[in-house]
Amino acid sequence: MSRKKKQSPIAMKSRRQDIRVLEDNVRANQLKIEERNQRALLGAMAVATMAPTMEQSSFYMDNFVDPRDYLGDEYMAPAVYANSQPTQIWNRESGRNYPVFLTEIELRYIRGMGRQMADFHPVGKGVMNSVVNYTIGTGISVRAEAKKHSKIDQNLITRINRIIDKFMEYNDISGDADREICLRGHRDGDGGLGLWWEGPGKVAVRFIEPDQITQPATEQQIIEWMGYQGPPTTMLFGIHSDEDDAASVHGYYVQWSSNGRDWDYIPGGKYPHITSANQNTWCEFFKCNVDRQVKRGISDFFPVETALRLIKKVIRNTGEGAAVQAAIAFIRQHAPGITGSQILQFQSGQATDFFSMRTGSGSKNIATRKMYPGQVLDIPKGQQYLAGPMGVNNAEIYVEVSDALARSAAVRWGMPEWMLNANIKNGSRGSAFIAEAPFTKATAVEQNYQSRYWMKIIWKVISWEIRDVPLEQIKENVNIIVSMPTISVRQPEKETARREVLWKNGIISGQTWASEEGYDHDAELRQGAKSQEQKGTTSSGLLFARGE
Repeated sequence: MSRKKKQSPIAMKSRRQDIRVLEDNVRANQLKIEERNQRALLGAMAVATMAPTMEQSSFYMDNFVDPRDYLGDEYMAPAVYANSQPTQIWNRESGRNYPVFLTEIELRYIRGMGRQMADFHPVGKGVMNSVVNYTIGTGISVRAEAKKHSKIDQNLITRINRIIDKFMEYNDISGDADREICLRGHRDGDGGLGLWWEGPGKVAVRFIEPDQITQPATEQQIIEWMGYQGPPTTMLFGIHSDEDDAASVHGYYVQWSSNGRDWDYIPGGKYPHITSANQNTWCEFFKCNVDRQVKRGISDFFPVETALRLIKKVIRNTGEGAAVQAAIAFIRQHAPGITGSQILQFQSGQATDFFSMRTGSGSKNIATRKMYPGQVLDIPKGQQYLAGPMGVNNAEIYVEVSDALARSAAVRWGMPEWMLNANIKNGSRGSAFIAEAPFTKATAVEQNYQSRYWMKIIWKVISWEIRDVPLEQIKENVNIIVSMPTISVRQPEKETARREVLWKNGIISGQTWASEEGYDHDAELRQGAKSQEQKGTTSSGLLFARGE
C-alpha cells in the first residue's frame, strides 16, 4: 500500500494561490449575477412606470409611447451613444484625459497634428497669427507699482522696475518670447519656460519642449535620489505630483536629449520640491484646452482637424480643376467622317509655332497657335464650335462648401468667418471687434491667462534678485501690472476721453493710461515728455505734452 506523498511548502503555497484565484472568480461571477438582476429589476420598474402611457386600446409595441419622446431622438436610447463610451473613475487618474489621451504616444500624435496644421496649412497658419497678434500684439509691458495706501519705500519700487526691465531686455521678452509662449500653447497644447538664476541681474529663460517633459524610465529611483519625503507621488507624463492629486505639482522631469544621463529635475508648481542642487532653477509650465486635473494640454486644432483638412482639399482640388480647365481655350468638334490624320493636317495648317515634347513612347510634335485678344475664328462649313470648360461656372458650389467648413472651424476660436477665408460678405470687421463679439471675449480671456502667467514668472525673478526684503512683504505692498494691447477700439478718441475721466478721478494712474494708449510711460518721459502732473493741467485729452 502506497503512502501519500507529503507536499512541499512551495507546492502548498501554489495551491493556496490557486484557491484564492478561484474564490476571486466566484466573487466576480456573483457580482455579475447581482448586476444582471438589478438591471432586470430596473427594466421591469421602467416598464411598469411607463405602462400608463401606452394607448388604452391596444398593447401592441407599435403603440408603445416612451415618455422621453419630447426630448428628441438623440436622447432616446443608449444605442444612440454607440460612438461614445461611458466615463469611468480611472479616466482622469493621475492626470490622464481619456478618451483624448492616455499615453505620451497619443500626446505626440496630437502635437504632430497641431504643428502640421500651424506650419503647413494656410488657414491654420493664419489662425495662429491672428490669435497671437490680437492677444499679444507687438509685445507685453510689465511694471511694478505700490498698492493703494501702501507705505512701502518708493526706492524699492524703482529697484523692482529696474529688475523687471533688465529681465525683459536680457531675454527679449516683449514682442518675442511672449508671442512664442502664446503660439506654443495654442499650437502644441503645453510646454514649459525654464528659468535659471545666473547671478545678480541675470535670470535666463529657455523654452522646454513638450517632448522633453516626459516620464522617466527609472521613476522611483529618481524620486529617492532627490530625497523627496512625503506622500506617494508619480511622474506620469513627466510631471511630479502626488499620486492621488494631479494638481499637487512638485516639479518636472526634463530629458534634454536621447542620452539617458542628460536630464534635470526642475522644481515648479504649487508645492515645489527644492533641493540645494536645483534652488536656482524653475519651470513655469503652461497648458491649454484641458481641465485643471489633467496634466498635459492639447492643441487648438484637435477638434477642428477634419474641417481644416477638408478645406485644404476642396480648395486644392478646385484650384487644380480650374487650372486644367483654364488651359483649354475651346473645344472644336469636326464633322463626321474626318480622320485623325486630317485633323492633324488641319492643325498644322493653322499653327503659328511648333515644339517637341518628350513622352513615354518617344517625342511628339505639338502644333500651337497664338490667339490674340478679340480674335475671330473662321471655321469650315460642317464643323461645330463648343465653348470650353472655362465657360462652365460650376466652381461656386465648391467655394460655398469651403466657406461652410471655414465657419464650422471658426467657431472653435470664436472668430468671424472672414478671418479664416477672407470672405467679408457675411460680416464686417467692425462688428467682429465690438466688446460683445465672441472673438473679442475669447481674446480678453486669453490675455488674462497670459497676464497671470507672466506675473508668476516676474515674481519668481524678484524672489531671486531681492533677498534682503521678505517676498511676502513685497507682495503685500506691490502690484505687478502686465499690460496687453487693446482689442476693441472702434472710436479711439472716445476711448482716450474715457481714460482721461478715469485718470482725473484717480481710478487709473498715468502709467496705466499710457500703456492702454500704446505708449511706454517711462520711455516717453525719458525722451522729454511731461506727465499731466508736471504740466499742471487737467483739461487736455493727451497724456503727454512735449516740453519746450
